[in-house]
Amino acid sequence: MELCDLCRLCAVFFVLVVRVSAQDGIEAEEAGVNYSAAVGWESRYISEGRNNLDDGGIATIEAGVGFEGFDAGFWYALADTVSYDELNLFCQYGVEVNSVELYAGYTRLEFLKDDDYDNEFYAGVALNHFDRLVPALEYVHSTEAQNGDGGGFAEASLTAPVELLDGRLILAPYLLQGFDFGYASDHYDGFNNFQFGLGAHYELTEIFHLRSSLNHSIANHDVRCEGGGDETWFTIGICAAL
Repeated sequence: MELCDLCRLCAVFFVLVVRVSAQDGIEAEEAGVNYSAAVGWESRYISEGRNNLDDGGIATIEAGVGFEGFDAGFWYALADTVSYDELNLFCQYGVEVNSVELYAGYTRLEFLKDDDYDNEFYAGVALNHFDRLVPALEYVHSTEAQNGDGGGFAEASLTAPVELLDGRLILAPYLLQGFDFGYASDHYDGFNNFQFGLGAHYELTEIFHLRSSLNHSIANHDVRCEGGGDETWFTIGICAAL
């Protein structure tokens, strides 16, 4: 990715933030609408315990809008070394009932330079009943996996967020186990990867927040059968919420 491409991503991010002025933010809050935007960089593009790129990392930009449990937005990624980009358009609905958070949604994936696409339907549940401990489960189904036959992927996770500095800093260590059902691999199902890491979220101002993470994935049978191995990567970015 050339420097001018990264500059364009950052410029779009700040335009998104400035476009929603302070007065717009007040009016949106009164109407129950919330806006968000973010830019970031990942040292490697890892998903389902696999490195999606032959070399380098990836820069991302995203934006979304929410209203009474409904959320919609986009996520765009551009590789910094190889020729690759990806656009995700998503919409979802979530609700919390008695400390149980439920959500479901749809994502349209467009691999622009590869002239390819995918459709994903997902649903998840998180239990916020325990103090500083959040177990969660998410399942996603791809319509184009296995050459169009479809496939699924499930992740069971456990997160333990801790607030520091009067709540301005949140550290969130996590554990995650992935299970593949024809989503990432056509020939192997079952235990995919075990992942752990530490996420951090720091409030710079009322609007701008800094976020980062350090992650490590241990390859299970599904990944190793495809020649994959363990992966370590980190992420960093800045987000704005109105």
